[in-house]
Amino acid sequence: MKEIEVYVNRLYQHAVGNKKEIKELKDEMCSHLMEAVHELKQEGKSEQEAVHLAIERFGGEAELQLVIGQLFQAQRIFAKRVLYTAIFFLVASLLTIFIIWVDELGNNNENRAIAERISDLLGTQSSITADQQEHIKQLAQSAGQIASIKVYKLDKVERDNGEYTSFNSEGVIPDYQYDTSVPIFEWMDYYYSLDQEWFIHIKSRHFSGMFDAVLVGGLTAYIVLFTIWAIINAYHHRRLNTGWIIVFTLFNAVGYIAYHLIRRKARLNAAG
Repeated sequence: MKEIEVYVNRLYQHAVGNKKEIKELKDEMCSHLMEAVHELKQEGKSEQEAVHLAIERFGGEAELQLVIGQLFQAQRIFAKRVLYTAIFFLVASLLTIFIIWVDELGNNNENRAIAERISDLLGTQSSITADQQEHIKQLAQSAGQIASIKVYKLDKVERDNGEYTSFNSEGVIPDYQYDTSVPIFEWMDYYYSLDQEWFIHIKSRHFSGMFDAVLVGGLTAYIVLFTIWAIINAYHHRRLNTGWIIVFTLFNAVGYIAYHLIRRKARLNAAG
């Protein structure tokens, strides 16, 4: 019936979304209205009366247009928020990892520089003076990542294994040790033997555990959210199946690019 078709087309004239999905919803609404008209005609109503009554019972045109518009708008907003959240987790985790890496690199370079300054300060002398101890203490305090510095005479920790020389300070009392008050949740040992008379052991703050947590957590959140977004899009395109869900889960953005290219090729073939 032409009047019902015109009515349904007016309801969806401002709907923005997948054309195939909108057409299916329009066809379904037309079907419901046609059934209502048929039932009313069986009750004795004329066709014109049945059409008007069916439309009237179905709901006001303005209200239905608003509901339909809000429905498609909510779907688009939800999908966009999922995608933006996925991108946020990816960017935030990569940025955090980069900041941690830069900080670790700076700490390592500073530890090396401090060890070199201590080695140059002590030179080839056989003992450490009070002034030198104070200087080492100031070096440790100036670095925010150092928990302790231990200085040994090289011959106390040097081990000749024939093919190579190793160093072992376990059980050896250092010639000088200074412990800072830096709170450290994770630490790493750095050992320096700089062709002098001294072996320097620096215990420094380290963020390897945080690095792993940020990397795994951020990428996992991104993969899950991007997969959800890809599934929503494929569902709206009426192309969702188990195969594509597996592809999106395993290959993520690469899988979605493949889906997009295949879908685009299918559309071009259909148009041709």
